[in-house]
Amino acid sequence: MNARRRRSPLAGVPSPRHNLPDSDAEGRLVVTSQATRNQARNLEDARARVADLVRAALVAPRPRVGTRPSAGAWRRRLAGKKRRAAVKRWRSRPDDGE
Repeated sequence: MNARRRRSPLAGVPSPRHNLPDSDAEGRLVVTSQATRNQARNLEDARARVADLVRAALVAPRPRVGTRPSAGAWRRRLAGKKRRAAVKRWRSRPDDGE
């Protein structure tokens, strides 16, 4: 059983397009249910799944909390970079002027 609904006018809900699964060529959300042999129950199940999808799509993602490395981590990272640069300098060819 298929339950097809247009994505944007879902009960006056703002368009949660980025969080909903695939749609057909006309922009309709397609949910299929073959849980039972009864068409009416499958339609109920498909409608419930659409409601669950919309409810899940309306949950705002958690905002990203910016992190900053500690002073020690920052110093260790730079020390490692300096060690690596020194190794690369040591492995390179000597200049012709020296």
